[in-house]
Formats: sequence, C-alpha cells, structure tokens
Amino acid sequence: YVPASYVEWISQTGAIPVLIPHDIPKVRLDRILDNIQGVLITGGSSDLGETTGTPTPLMSTISHIVEHSKSLKTKHNKDFPIFGICMGFQALLM
Repeated sequence: YVPASYVEWISQTGAIPVLIPHDIPKVRLDRILDNIQGVLITGGSSDLGETTGTPTPLMSTISHIVEHSKSLKTKHNKDFPIFGICMGFQALLM
C-alpha cells in the first residue's frame, strides 16, 4: 500500500512515479534502478529486521538501492538521490 499523496507529490514535480515492490527480485530491481533518477522510501510501520538480526525483504531491497546509488557515484560520478520519510529515513540510517 502506498498513500495516493506520495504519488501525487512526485507527479506534481513533473516526474513519473514508479512503485517498486519490496520483494522484487534483484535482477528486476536493477533494471528499474537503471531507468529511474532517484528513489523515495516512504514511511510506514514495516519491520526492517527480524528478531534474529537478519534483514527483512524490505530492508534487503532498501540496502540494494543504497548500494546502487553508491556504485553510481563511485564508478560514474553520477548522483542518484534517495529520500527517506519516517521509517524510510530510519532504514537509510541503518
């Protein structure tokens, strides 16, 4: 579930919002990331880690997005902004 306000907010900037499932296979995620210019990680009440310390599928996807952004900067000096709101910001700090 993604609140319509996030979609509207992104659309108001002239960008086209692309909703990325949290459990998407990494190969498909890479294809999407190669064709967009940034990511907004929304808030919510999802778990980011299991009680065993292993990341949830959501946290694994967020970590992959962060590594993609860092790789673009390192290899091509290209910016790939990531903006986190509430839980999304917490995930980025982790």
